Amino acid sequence: MSNKLKVGVVGLNRGLYLADALLSGNQSSYVELHAICDLREDRREAALAKLREKHGVSVPLVFSSYKEFLKSDIDTVILATDATIHTPIAVEALDAGKPVRSQIP
Repeated sequence: MSNKLKVGVVGLNRGLYLADALLSGNQSSYVELHAICDLREDRREAALAKLREKHGVSVPLVFSSYKEFLKSDIDTVILATDATIHTPIAVEALDAGKPVRSQIP
């Protein structure tokens, strides 16, 4: 069993870079990229391929549904979606009991 913080990243256009950063530095010893979510299958598949190629890891959970993503056992959410939807999806995550980190203030 891992004591790492389970992070979920939403929005894999810009979020792929954040996911990569989570796996690249010293933080990888205490943070786990546990889930990714994007509406577009091509982005999900590309993200999985790039992370597997660069870091040799598989992301345990992959979602196309944000509601299902929030039901998972992630500890915190990183929002990397379009700025216009950050507020409503941040509120939804907070309502689900998930702390939120937002790429866009």
